[in-house]
Amino acid sequence: MIPVPFDPTDVQAADAVLATHEHVDHVQEPILSATDASLFGPSEAVSVARTEEEWVRNCDIKSHQLETVEEEDVLEIGSFTIHIMLAHDPDAK
Repeated sequence: MIPVPFDPTDVQAADAVLATHEHVDHVQEPILSATDASLFGPSEAVSVARTEEEWVRNCDIKSHQLETVEEEDVLEIGSFTIHIMLAHDPDAK
């Protein structure tokens, strides 16, 4: 495992946090709590944040900050266009 190269509580401005798989971790939640950013990820990742971790109930995160994306979706975030593509992580669902 690679240690997180920054303290997520230092992030004070963000537009988005992108998740590639269902392993949500201690970096994403503090960033979402401190900013207006949304988490964009596959249904498994958003489900973990909503149901297993209960971020909306237990953290300062609003329901609209957790957004499911699927292959071929296109996101416009600030000046970036993000194309959601299929990837393979052998440890992910």
